[in-house]
Amino acid sequence: MMVLRDQDVVFLAYNKAGSSSIEAALKEQRSIPLEAYARAVHPLLRSDLPWKHMTALEFQRLFRWSKTISSAHRVAVVRNPWDRMVSVWSYQRQTIPDRHPLAVSHEFIDYVKAGGSGASFMTFSDFAGDGTGGLAVDTVLRVENLNDDFAELCAARDLGSVELPRKNSSKRPAYREMYDDESREIVAAHFKADIERFGYEF
Repeated sequence: MMVLRDQDVVFLAYNKAGSSSIEAALKEQRSIPLEAYARAVHPLLRSDLPWKHMTALEFQRLFRWSKTISSAHRVAVVRNPWDRMVSVWSYQRQTIPDRHPLAVSHEFIDYVKAGGSGASFMTFSDFAGDGTGGLAVDTVLRVENLNDDFAELCAARDLGSVELPRKNSSKRPAYREMYDDESREIVAAHFKADIERFGYEF
């Protein structure tokens, strides 16, 4: 989660969907005091997610005291669910293995069949949802077109001309090579709302 108070923009960070790159690109514009507040108060929500990846509804609860912040233009990035699942598993396995032993002990297909670890099975529709089937964000960028989408957002919201660095990438094969039929269908069923909403295909 990143607040750009002067620009009236809030980025909500869906796990493994380009958030680290966006935060690095806009680090000079972010509101450190507001993010410090979010980091300190977020545990009171008893969320399973770290504060950085708080959902849209959690953001609303944390900042309901400020109409200015709670009504800011909200942005989130979505990613092809099959691709994202491989990215989550690979990142957990390579970068933070102590926190995700399932990712270390299980090869990808078995990891999916075992239900994953952490936020691997959180859908974008749940993350950015408003609790009634809609989305509580104003702009959705796509990882698959992130550079162009981000450039359009920067122009529209007067964020300046900034380029996205590549952050937290993991070494892995093409995602389609990682699945068998059963694991592909598990992801398809669980992320059905995202796949239909954004037109994703395997």
